[in-house]
Amino acid sequence: MARLQLLFGILETISMYLPTYLIHYTKLSSRLVSSLSSLKHLGLYPNVVSLWDAEDIPLGSYAYDYSLWEYRVGAIKHCLLANAIGGYHKLNTHELYKASSYAQSTMAWMMPRELTKGEISVLLKHYYALTCAATNSHQYTLICEDDILLSDNSPDLFGKSMQTFISLRGDYLDLAGGSGLKPSHLVVERQYLNISQIKPASTRCNAAYVVSKDLACFIVKRFLPLVLPIDWHLQYLLTLYSPLKCFWSCPEALIHGSETPLIQSWRDS
Repeated sequence: MARLQLLFGILETISMYLPTYLIHYTKLSSRLVSSLSSLKHLGLYPNVVSLWDAEDIPLGSYAYDYSLWEYRVGAIKHCLLANAIGGYHKLNTHELYKASSYAQSTMAWMMPRELTKGEISVLLKHYYALTCAATNSHQYTLICEDDILLSDNSPDLFGKSMQTFISLRGDYLDLAGGSGLKPSHLVVERQYLNISQIKPASTRCNAAYVVSKDLACFIVKRFLPLVLPIDWHLQYLLTLYSPLKCFWSCPEALIHGSETPLIQSWRDS
């Protein structure tokens, strides 16, 4: 009982100082119901970002730029390849060369292409939420998408991850994971209670992440033009911020629901 009271106390304290923004595609209303319920169990009552659905993308919000795509992907290719290979720092030089060469030769998704309206929509919604994070009076802001779910341990993992992250004065904390990526797939700078510091900084799927006010201000000033899908877009912008304290919760405090059979991905709608 005492441990449960302590947990609720931690969650209540965090929720008081953690503005939350929920990225929502209005066509998938069932996702909103489940995500609001999940956040309520964490003591969070988010601002729902439902502007700029794919069907309502304003004209002139995006212009395809082949060269800029190539340049930015080139700047983050090492992170993309590391994520694709998994555990790359454990390979010897010859194995790493073979793995990276194979990954580069087979990854057609790295080639320049136009963004879909759905991708533009997600980018603009995150841009709005990050702008709010940059202009509110709080040191940290939680931004999450409407497909997050809780495990039985989520309240405990969320509270401990946030406590450690705030005590370390971190800049970016990935809470929900995605694509099966674990800290062990990258270089762990330091391991702390329930979070790992990742260096070089890397995103996962940005289904749920906490951003510092300083980092949000930095990102917002450089967010436009829209070039890459949200995960890669934020990955590129993180590489420009130095020094950056980037952390992943481990185990993941929240579940990325679109990677389970329980929630439909907006890409399939």
